[in-house]
Amino acid sequence: MKLLFSAGLGALAFAIGASPAAAAVDLDENRCTSVLQVDGGCVFFGNDNRPAQIEAQYNPTGKAGAPISLRDIGKVEVPDNNGNPFNWSAGLVTSVGRLTSADGGKSGTWELFGGAVANFISVKASTQFNLTKLTTPASSGTWSTLGLCAGRNRCNQPELSHLQFFGDEGVIPEPATWAMMITGFGLVGAAMRRRKANTAVSA
Repeated sequence: MKLLFSAGLGALAFAIGASPAAAAVDLDENRCTSVLQVDGGCVFFGNDNRPAQIEAQYNPTGKAGAPISLRDIGKVEVPDNNGNPFNWSAGLVTSVGRLTSADGGKSGTWELFGGAVANFISVKASTQFNLTKLTTPASSGTWSTLGLCAGRNRCNQPELSHLQFFGDEGVIPEPATWAMMITGFGLVGAAMRRRKANTAVSA
């Protein structure tokens, strides 16, 4: 009985230890010229919610655009309708942004809300995602699941699971952000001048 119990615990520990490895991110070298938009981006296996793993897979390759540094902006996920396809007629709107599709979730447009600007976009479908560094940071653009596969024996173009958006340290702020920064600097300068004038009068 003790032997059976020990074997059961060992199997459970192995299963728990093996699950993070199963969820690891792997770069598909055969479908990755570079992460740049002009090269079509790079296909990875796994989930795109692990930016550190994505960076660790891509950066040592020395491919164009490396090193990449991903900062999570947010994602727009297609809801699970109990196995029924999502109705794209009105698009998909969340607090992060809006997606549209005219072909049942295989391609379309995206738009980010709140002045957010993406430097990278990840298109996730089935067990794969395509990470692309945009030519110029943007708050809108197009997406497609073309090049991603659903099924083991045939590569059928899958329907979208979600779009994940990333920025990096090199993202240029929106004009509204520049305006807020300049206003902030102006207010700080005015407060310092006023404080200096008050100090001179008290002396």
